[in-house]
Amino acid sequence: MFQLAAPAAWWGCGPELYRENVMNVFADGSSRMDLCNPEAAALTDVAVVDGLWMCSRREVWEQHPFDSATFTDFHFYDIDYCTELFRQGMRVCVTFGLVLEHHSRGSVNSAWLLNALKYQKKRRGQLPFGVAQPTPSQRAAMELKALQEFTGRLIRARFPSSLILQYLARCLCHNPFDRDSLWLAKLWLRGGARKKDNTES
Repeated sequence: MFQLAAPAAWWGCGPELYRENVMNVFADGSSRMDLCNPEAAALTDVAVVDGLWMCSRREVWEQHPFDSATFTDFHFYDIDYCTELFRQGMRVCVTFGLVLEHHSRGSVNSAWLLNALKYQKKRRGQLPFGVAQPTPSQRAAMELKALQEFTGRLIRARFPSSLILQYLARCLCHNPFDRDSLWLAKLWLRGGARKKDNTES
């Protein structure tokens, strides 16, 4: 129901503000019903949805197709599509009138990180947005958590130092004495990012 300014997936706002209705089926045959619908609604307005299943009217799709030129991997095309529709004044919703079985697992890998950065660049000045209105303290906490998670992933994937420093600085600007942000700085100083790569910042 709220897409953060920090690089984050659709679940980045936390379970209080996302809505979900999917049966996840795993490789060993086990399954888990992931349902988040505290309002017990049939249809709920949100900010963005996951691309595992989306449907739109034909005329909407023709006017606002996926941006395959920017998002060349299987990540963030769905978030970007929803962002554009939301900005055009259209509704983005989760339906609880049917249940999907999801048999594949996504991966928050280097390609995901690169596409998150592309989304940040494309949507600069347009984030955050959503149908929910978190309080300033709630939003600050969500933004910091998302920034910390993203920065940690950059460090572990050994992205360039300049990029990691940029996101570390954003974490510390939120709260210079936050223990998790200081731990990330320590992790990076111990040898985190030495990989040179072409990234979108």
